Amino acid sequence: MGAVVIGQARRDSALYLQPVTPHKKQRGRPRKYGEKLTFQEVQQHYSLQQKNLKAYGKVRCFQFYSAVAQVRFLKGYLCKIVWSRFLDDRGRWTKWHLLISTDTNLSAQHIIQTYALRWWTEPMFNELKNIFGLINAWEQTRQVLARWTMILSLAYCLPRLLSLWLGPKKGAELFTIPWRINQPVTAGWMADAITHYFYGFPVRNLWARKLRKLILPKKHFYDQLDQAV
Repeated sequence: MGAVVIGQARRDSALYLQPVTPHKKQRGRPRKYGEKLTFQEVQQHYSLQQKNLKAYGKVRCFQFYSAVAQVRFLKGYLCKIVWSRFLDDRGRWTKWHLLISTDTNLSAQHIIQTYALRWWTEPMFNELKNIFGLINAWEQTRQVLARWTMILSLAYCLPRLLSLWLGPKKGAELFTIPWRINQPVTAGWMADAITHYFYGFPVRNLWARKLRKLILPKKHFYDQLDQAV
């Protein structure tokens, strides 16, 4: 479909070089895979490169090998293979990681930096999966699961967007916390403010059982709200 995929695979993944085409025709089917490419052979026959790349929040020193090989679990698809490691904040080398790109024209540096972008999304996936309980989704239909996921995503994004949009001055005016002076407005601060302003809001009264959706009445809504509260 023309999509480019970059991902991390197991270090013991089966990788093969392209088979050598024989000069003369031979009996039987042609070979699908060439010689097996292990990490030890890569260290012997390929040159080690070292460069400073901006990844994982700062400029880091990377060492990497790159090659083009066929990937067994992708049914022999020809990919760009990159083994890489970097110096962590303690000055120690990390373990070697195997990165695979379905586009063989990409450089090893571009593959490493592109894969490092997923580092920014990991906290969000961790919160959605473990804190919001998406790992224990019990809904039986796709519609209910999609609605619940949308509600959780809005609950995750709205306080963060409000904290960025309001800033420290307007955020402090919206909901003051006496013991927090000259502090940045955080998402937790905005969540407390939303809870304070909408405490006792009758959300269930907006649910139409027959239509199975939320409806905001245009008239007499505030009268019903006062009676419910």
